[in-house]
Parts: sequence; structure tokens; C-alpha cells
Amino acid sequence: MTVRRGFLYTGVFLIATGGVVLLAQAGAIDTEAVIRALSLWPLAVIAIGVGLILRRTRARVPGGVVAAATPGLMLGMMIVAVPDMPDFEAWSGWSGWSGWSAPCGDANREATVTERQGTFGTAASVDLSLACGELVVATGPGSSWQLDASNGQGDGAIVSDAADRLSIHSADRHGSFGSFGSFDSLNSLDRGDDWRLTLPTGTLLDIGTEVSAGEARLDLAGARIGSLGLVLNAGKARLDAAEASLERLHVEVNAGAATVLLPAGDFGGDLAVNAGSLEVCTPAGVGLRVRGGSALGAVTYNGLVRVGDAWESPDFNTVDFHADVTVSANVGSIVINPEGGCS
Repeated sequence: MTVRRGFLYTGVFLIATGGVVLLAQAGAIDTEAVIRALSLWPLAVIAIGVGLILRRTRARVPGGVVAAATPGLMLGMMIVAVPDMPDFEAWSGWSGWSGWSAPCGDANREATVTERQGTFGTAASVDLSLACGELVVATGPGSSWQLDASNGQGDGAIVSDAADRLSIHSADRHGSFGSFGSFDSLNSLDRGDDWRLTLPTGTLLDIGTEVSAGEARLDLAGARIGSLGLVLNAGKARLDAAEASLERLHVEVNAGAATVLLPAGDFGGDLAVNAGSLEVCTPAGVGLRVRGGSALGAVTYNGLVRVGDAWESPDFNTVDFHADVTVSANVGSIVINPEGGCS
């Protein structure tokens, strides 16, 4: 009987989370109201406490349902609110299991400025890990790279480089869930890390990027890429690879919103959303084949037709270039070729 109640409570939690997200996507819930409601997050703690108190009484099942539903509702509201949070770059959020942390900007500390440049050989790997702030990546001719970075916290970017690699990481920051008090205080905080990176088009690159509680804009025009990875944790991102060439693409969105413009060439990839949203645009002349599905989420295949266990472009067998992609939407949404294009 305990096992069955466990399944019941898990189902209630997931339904509450997914229900809020789906209602928001349908326009039935106002995002601003959701942001204001998040200030009531202590109710989730209270609900869990009530459930524990009632677990040995006749009201244990209703109490357990309330204890499961309230945190689920809060998580769903957080997923909805994150992409539209005011000054989103100024606060840090959820990255895997690392927990909530303190705001990363401090107006009372002098900003640290980091300027670095270097030259790659014929091939190189690029590893970027930003925690709280903004990342802008562009391209330039030749084999040289350049970084201009600043940080309002006083902790500069950690940079390691050689002819065949470049690694840029944010300094470690720690805090607690309750440290920021309310969401109204976010507007007064600084942005944290601000990175401007130019990568060369003359070098074959493997690029891995992780952004947590921040915003990323990657314009990779002309880049030659072997593997390209983007992991977004509680943030916003736009990845424009329309004029790049690549062999393998991996995008993972965790409680955030991302837009991806696919390249005009042959490549494979996997796209995953775990609470959040992802828009994907395919250029003309590329045949797209999509496999996968959703769990408490939605995948929209605009302009594609069902062929067996996959969705394909109508001209998949006649075009010169082909993209094979696997998608997974868990309590979130993926839209292939949204109407009006990728914003």
C-alpha cells in the first residue's frame, strides 16, 4: 500500500508541474501573476510539513496529495517564470543538483576585467562554463581567438589555453535558497559575468558550452565545428549555426528557453528539454528527420510528415543535405520550425 501511495504522490507532483506549464503555454495563465505568486514559495515547505504531521492519521492520503501538489505547482510556476524574470541574468538559479545560490553581482565591489587572446592550431577544443551572467560568442577569420570579460562580483574568469584548447570557467559562488529574500529585490543586482568571445573560422573546433542562470548568444557564422554542445540551466539562449558546418549537435535545456538555428549540411544531433522550451529552425535545402517524443510535454513538428516511427521533411529523399535528430521533451515543449520563424 505504501508503494501505491508513493506512485500516487509522484503522479500528483508531476501533474501539478506539467499542468502549470501547459496552461501557461496555452495562455490561460498570466506570466506576471506567476512571478508574483512565486513569493509564496514557503507554502511548499508548509505543505510538506502538514503531510508529515498527517501521515499517521486518517487524513494521510489527502495530506500527502497536498504535500506533493504544492511543490509541483511551485516548480511549474518557476519553469514558466524563469525566461521572463526581470533582470534574469542578475540572479543565479538551479544547475543540476547544486541548489539555489546567492545573487552573483555586487554593486559595492569593483569589477574585474579579463582580456586574453591566443592562436589555435588546425584543431582545438573550446570549453565554456558560465554561472550567472551573459555570454556572447562570435566568429572571425584566421586562427586567433579573443576574450573580453568582466565580472561585477570581483572574481575574474578562470582561463586556461593552449594551441589545441581553450577553457573559460566562472569562479565558484555559493549561497542559499533564502538568501535573496523575494523576487522584487532582483532588479537591484548586477549582472555577474559578462563574456565576449571571438572564435576563429580557420580552425576545426569542438565546442562545449554550459550556461547556468544566465543568457547566451552564439553566432557561429563560418565556423567549422566537429561537435557542438549547449547545456542551459535556468536561462535563455540563442544558438545560430545556420552558416556554420558541424558534424554533431547536442542541446539540453533545463528550466529555460532556447532557440536553435540548424546548419545547412549533413549532421546528427540530439535535443532535450527538461522543463522549459526549445524552438528549432531548419534552413531550406536540408532534409530533417526527427525521432523521439515527450513525457508530460509536447513536440510540434511543423512542416514535417510522419514516416514510420519518425517525422521527416517532405523532400527528405531528394535534397542534398540531411539532418538526423533525436528529441526528448520532459515537462516542456519543443517546436520544430515555429510559425514566423525562430525569434
